[in-house]
Amino acid sequence: KKLKTELARLNISASHSGANNPDSSTTLKTRELEIALSQMQERLNEDPKYQSLKFTSHQTKIDTIQQKLLTASEAILSYYYANDQLYCFYITNDQFGYTQTPISGAFTKNILTLRELLNATDAGDRKTMQTITTDLYAKLISPVITKLANKKHLIIIPYNEIGYIPFEILTDPANDAPLLRKFAVRYNYSANFIDAGKLLRGDYAVLAL
Repeated sequence: KKLKTELARLNISASHSGANNPDSSTTLKTRELEIALSQMQERLNEDPKYQSLKFTSHQTKIDTIQQKLLTASEAILSYYYANDQLYCFYITNDQFGYTQTPISGAFTKNILTLRELLNATDAGDRKTMQTITTDLYAKLISPVITKLANKKHLIIIPYNEIGYIPFEILTDPANDAPLLRKFAVRYNYSANFIDAGKLLRGDYAVLAL
């Protein structure tokens, strides 16, 4: 964490100053940290305990998630797509199933365009952003919205380019309201990480955002 944090700080500093000189102190320090991080990773890879944690075959069962890991106000939405079909697997404390929605190449294109708009220094084209976030809402949320009655918290498990989407800004065409108005949203890599997070959760003295 320490090495990655320092690398991030140096990269931000370099991008702000436009430091492209390979002999600059920032560039040299970045290279040193990258080498140190690589060496650290090699040492970790040689550690049997690390390998065991990294490649564990533990799988959290659906009924365990429903009974022990989810509250009545939470729902998991896990996405996957193949060919021209988008799948959304939903889990709540009393339901489990999936929806299937047809998609085209425009789906991925819209995601990448949205990412570019969000990264634009001029705040992007708001009209185009509205169109895209409404279309993505129709593909990602509308098919499963009836399963989210009385839910207030969504746990999103994305797939591939879907990971680029900030679900909070997806727009409901019925009232032009962003998803954030109705749900608190958080993200995870898989249900197994939800299991680990619940088991390790403790009381916080400070919450920093």
